[in-house]
Amino acid sequence: MGGDEDIEADVVPEDGERCGVIRWLIRKFNARRRRIDLEILWPSIRDKAPSIDRAREAFYLHAVNDEAWKELGFIEMGRIIGELK
Repeated sequence: MGGDEDIEADVVPEDGERCGVIRWLIRKFNARRRRIDLEILWPSIRDKAPSIDRAREAFYLHAVNDEAWKELGFIEMGRIIGELK
């Protein structure tokens, strides 16, 4: 969901590209962190918020302060959060 599809398709860089491997691992780890947020944190926020808009606002506040989400950029982050139900 949301920006992770391209990461799943990435090919691991060659052994000689150590920095590339590290960047690839960080992107994979961040994608996992975002999935966990969407699977665990989002339902919790949604269930406690008085409205879906307030839940999205709360989740957005979390995302803008989280490196895993900032990696996507604010436009993509906003698009994903705007689609949450």
